[in-house]
Amino acid sequence: MRKLAEEDGKSIEEGLEEQLEDLAKRIVPLNNLDVLSKCQIELSSGAGGQEAMLFTGELLDMYMKFAQVNQWKWDPLQVDNVPLGGVRSALIAVSGENVYAKMRFEAGVHRVQRVPVNDSRMHTSTASVSVLPEPEEVSVVVPSDSVKIEAMRASGPGGQNVNKRSTAVRMTHKETGIAVHCMDERFQHLNIQIAYKRLAAILMQKQVDSMLEKIVSKRKLQVGSKARAEKIRTYNFQHDRVTDHRIQMAVTNVAEFLAAGESMQAMIDKLQDQHLEDRLEHIIENCVLE
Repeated sequence: MRKLAEEDGKSIEEGLEEQLEDLAKRIVPLNNLDVLSKCQIELSSGAGGQEAMLFTGELLDMYMKFAQVNQWKWDPLQVDNVPLGGVRSALIAVSGENVYAKMRFEAGVHRVQRVPVNDSRMHTSTASVSVLPEPEEVSVVVPSDSVKIEAMRASGPGGQNVNKRSTAVRMTHKETGIAVHCMDERFQHLNIQIAYKRLAAILMQKQVDSMLEKIVSKRKLQVGSKARAEKIRTYNFQHDRVTDHRIQMAVTNVAEFLAAGESMQAMIDKLQDQHLEDRLEHIIENCVLE
């Protein structure tokens, strides 16, 4: 009898949580970012040398698999591969249903703890991830007359075409002074297109930072630029555990998580729930809708 009562109590509690979550979704209004179908994911290897670059490559593969699971379009804009394996940095454009809403909480410092193949000691390495919202219409955010475009000769490998022709571009936003460089493509017009997208995403992120500035300091989740300097998640191979430090959630099986498995989806769902809770608290505290 006692066991049945405990099971009934648990069932009622779960049902109540679902009803409260549904009520919160009805109360908290959707904003443009919640339904944005484009974003840019930027990865950079951090402390840890070669091991950090290997980890950055693993994160890149994880996000690519997650995009495949969600049937999103995956478009690598810049990828700096390392000869010994791994990735030094990468910039990816991703598009699909609610892509920014799901990916925005990946921004921050990801830490890996494991024993490398060629060593017997535990190593700690890091990689930083930025997730920038990309506007649906780039020309609205960055009109052609608002930027200065300069042609440059690309540096590094690429053959005679790269060395002889000014295919690289530097695009500067006149009002803010923000500049982006692009030289990965062999043709200048393609580099200009990428530069426009990159600049638009950076400017839109500044708008997001401004919008969230008044409330993020009190919240568990950071979505804007401040998030990129914070350690958000640890991948511990010795204990086979992935821990998200913002929501104190830990899951086992690192390999399954890096394969964009169910545990990764569960963690992203939990992060979205926390974001919903944060916004609901803000509404209640201020007695006004965002």
